[in-house]
Amino acid sequence: MKYATMTAAACLFLSATSGLPDTLIKFKTNAPGSPDSMSIKGSKVLISAPEGKGRFIMDTAAGKITMINDQEKKYFELDNKTVEQTSSMMKMMQNAMLAQLKNLPPEQRKAIESRLGLQQKTPPAPKVEIKPTSAVIKVNGIPCTMTNIFTDGKKTAEACVATTKAAGISEADFATMQKMFRMSRELAEKAASMSGAAAGKFARSLAPDLDGFPMEVRDLRNGNNVIVSKIEKTYLSDTSFKPGRGYQKFNPIQEMQKLMQRPN
Repeated sequence: MKYATMTAAACLFLSATSGLPDTLIKFKTNAPGSPDSMSIKGSKVLISAPEGKGRFIMDTAAGKITMINDQEKKYFELDNKTVEQTSSMMKMMQNAMLAQLKNLPPEQRKAIESRLGLQQKTPPAPKVEIKPTSAVIKVNGIPCTMTNIFTDGKKTAEACVATTKAAGISEADFATMQKMFRMSRELAEKAASMSGAAAGKFARSLAPDLDGFPMEVRDLRNGNNVIVSKIEKTYLSDTSFKPGRGYQKFNPIQEMQKLMQRPN
């Protein structure tokens, strides 16, 4: 009898802890074509494009990003290794293009190089400062602190930051979300360091580490505004976090290799 009672209690405990609700965040934005929702399930984050056009899935435990085109039923995956390979091949393609431009007149060559960004150097990492103010407002009924974000001394964004408790988001889901932003920055910075692009600088200044959950973010550089309209606890299907049956895996590295092998 005692064994049966302990077994029943253990089953109840496991069912309660393993079936914790997932998080669905919906938001509104003035940027056309931007995602309108974010779903968090365990270590995975799903960001959906409007009208079912595609999905962006980040597995923070595996360090992998999956980009899914639901309209064409294709997908590809990115991790540190593929970013390194892709960036390396892009550099090879750039060097090949530079070699072809050597015979052009200097002014024409420089104009083409500038237009294509072939001689861009990797910009230094920006200095990002986060300065909370004393102003507290409510966004869709949730209190949040107005926070200013500075990049290299210039105010580039404003955010209204709520505590996870006020927003109703578990610490585990918030930790997953932070890992997602961190991974996105790291991958962008790695690609930038290898290709000389400014993606890493932009990624770091756009998604800084905020001490809480952003209910609203205003990007002062382009006027884009994102407002969280709803946060709900729900149960999310595993199928939403992976490509559909019959979807074709697209290998960007192989496609780049084909381009490099084409005759001039």
